[in-house]
Amino acid sequence: MSGAVESDIIKSRLVLFFPGFEPLGAEKHRQRFERAAQKSAPLYDASILCSQLSESESGLPAFTTYAKGDGWETKTDIVIFDWSSVLAEFENRSLFMRFYLGLSAQIGLMLNGTLWAYLKTSWRYGLFFFYPLVLIIAASLAGWVAGSLISNYSNVYVSTILGVALTAALLRLAVQKAHLLLMMDDWAFAASISTGFRTDSASLPYRFRIEFERLATGSQHDEILVFAHSLGAIF
Repeated sequence: MSGAVESDIIKSRLVLFFPGFEPLGAEKHRQRFERAAQKSAPLYDASILCSQLSESESGLPAFTTYAKGDGWETKTDIVIFDWSSVLAEFENRSLFMRFYLGLSAQIGLMLNGTLWAYLKTSWRYGLFFFYPLVLIIAASLAGWVAGSLISNYSNVYVSTILGVALTAALLRLAVQKAHLLLMMDDWAFAASISTGFRTDSASLPYRFRIEFERLATGSQHDEILVFAHSLGAIF
C-alpha cells in the first residue's frame, strides 16, 4: 500500500456480516475475528485493534477495527446480522425432536431430488450431507456387533441392553465431540427454508432487510463489503 495513490487508499469501510449456522453468538464472532486479525496483521507489516462489542441503533451487534500500516490507515465498522435466536429455537427442542426433525429433513431432501442436485453441483457437498448419517449408522453398527458378540456368552436380553447402551454412548460422544446435534439442526433448518422460514423468528429476514437498506444507503464509508458464511447467505 505504500506505493498506492492517496485516492486509492480505503480510509473507511463498512462490513455487513451474516454468520452461518453456528452456535457462537456475536461476541464469539468478534473474538474469532480479533484472534485471526492479530495473527494475520504481522504478515502484512500492519497492526489491527478491535473495539468491544456494541449495538447499532436497531440493536444489531457491531464493533470497529483500526488497521494501520506503512502509509495507510483504515477504520472498519463491522455490523453482525446475528441470528443466533434461530439456532436457539432448535437447540431448545428435545433430544428426540432434534434427531427426528434432522433425519426427516435429510430423508425428504433425498426423496425430492435435492441431494442429487447437491452431488451434481459438488460431490464434496455430499460428504457434508452424509456426515451425520454416517455417525448414526456407525454407532448403530458398533452396538449391533457388540451385542452379537456378547450374545455368544450371555442371554439375548443382556446382549441387547449392552448393545443399545454402547450405541447410546457412542451417539452421546458424537454429540459432544463431532457436532452431531448441530448437524441435525442444520439440516432441519435448511429443509424449513423451502417451506417458508417457519420459526418463531420468522420476522428476522424482514428486519434484516430494513436494517441492511438503512446502513447501506446511509453509509459515508469509502467501501461497503457484504460477507455471508454458509447458510447466512440465505438472508
